[in-house]
Amino acid sequence: MITDLKAYFRRAGFIAALSAGLAYNAPVSFAQEGAAEAPATDSAEGDTEEKAEEDPLAVPADGTTEELLEFIQGAMRVPPPAGMNRTEFAGKVFPAMIEAAEVILDREDASDSHAQAIQWKLRALTFLGRYKPDTAGQAEKFIEELINDDRKEIAVIGASQKLMLNLSSLRSADAEEAGQAADDAIKLIENYGLSTDTFTAASQVGSYLGRTKHTDVAVGLCNKLADLAEKSDNEDLVASAGRMRGTARRLGLMGSEMEVFGTTADGKEFAMSDYKGKVVLVDFWASWCGPCIGEIPNMKRNLEAYGDKGFEIVGINMDSTEDRFLKCIEERSIGWTNIVSWEEGKNGWQAPMATHYGISGIPTAILVDQTGNVVSLNARGGELDKKLEELLGPPPKKAEAEEQKIVDEEDDSEEDDTDGDSDK
Repeated sequence: MITDLKAYFRRAGFIAALSAGLAYNAPVSFAQEGAAEAPATDSAEGDTEEKAEEDPLAVPADGTTEELLEFIQGAMRVPPPAGMNRTEFAGKVFPAMIEAAEVILDREDASDSHAQAIQWKLRALTFLGRYKPDTAGQAEKFIEELINDDRKEIAVIGASQKLMLNLSSLRSADAEEAGQAADDAIKLIENYGLSTDTFTAASQVGSYLGRTKHTDVAVGLCNKLADLAEKSDNEDLVASAGRMRGTARRLGLMGSEMEVFGTTADGKEFAMSDYKGKVVLVDFWASWCGPCIGEIPNMKRNLEAYGDKGFEIVGINMDSTEDRFLKCIEERSIGWTNIVSWEEGKNGWQAPMATHYGISGIPTAILVDQTGNVVSLNARGGELDKKLEELLGPPPKKAEAEEQKIVDEEDDSEEDDTDGDSDK
């Protein structure tokens, strides 16, 4: 039924999953050649030899829908044969996935399996176009077919993906192009109605624009989406309005003061005024977040280098339980202040600071300068190094090296002058 299909899209995060994999040019990873497999026993030797002769990319056209979906998912894990390059192998993997998806689409109508087949076909067509330029237009053609489908639930997928497919080009967009992308996001909702799917697609545009220099456009779009969601009859969308408003608030922080509030791990009310005149890194993180943990050594290194110059770190922890937080603090020897919240419904992603700033991905690292204004919304890795050097000067070792270089140059200059005097 159509309602079942719509429910599947909501459940699977269909639009978001596609936009993450397609619009952002996610890399494709094939299974490594010679990947280890479980050794066969003597009794299974005959079966193993028979399977070895089978083509792992032969589409089981007579198989069940479940078997076809398993085939599609497994195709990406098939290792390329010895001597075959990635482009040549892509020319075999993705067409096989597309063929299997089309078998499902021919036999299924408005079902969960139909939705999954659409997803896989679109992904395969897009990735194939990257390896085989002569097929690059096939994804766009399929999207147009989806848009022209009589079923609204299918048409909205096509319209949403048409919006998402070229988002990566916005990295170099000018203000007019960024504004057009925001307008197109609103038009999607105007043309197809406000739903979980259209709202998700439009919010992805806002999120992407927020990572470009056009944060003002992103703020405007996010606020418009929040306005629409607040008026919706859909409780989920109404609930999303607050986070969308928070996203706009966060993206609009550049050059402005950042409000930081909450209770610290030692039970005290946090006061940003205590950090007046200092450079502060506000880091949204959790113990279960791999990239968050991976950034800790860089944060510690910079704290050691710039701590005496006025650099401080304030963590906004998004763990759901205190035990996990405390265990991580001890294991990682984290000594800086952390704002925490363990109350049910106000912990994890629902932590007050997280909802206030619409945090939808971590780590999120925001840097505040000595005047209290935000100077970076992505102060991680090399960006943190760069900003700290701009605000506080070179780190000690680099400063010492530069001072030594000046001394050496002065010594060389004096030697040159002495040589000149000797010649006279």
